[in-house]
Amino acid sequence: MPQTGLLPGSIAMLIFGAVLLWGGLAFFITTAMRAEKKKH
Repeated sequence: MPQTGLLPGSIAMLIFGAVLLWGGLAFFITTAMRAEKKKH
């Protein structure tokens, strides 16, 4: 099967993308909450 080497790479890229997205979202939420706390 020629596609066996392709699958782990795409899974790794998917996981990397999900982690990057999750990290960015968490960073955005934390920054927004800190900005909101400073207002009050």
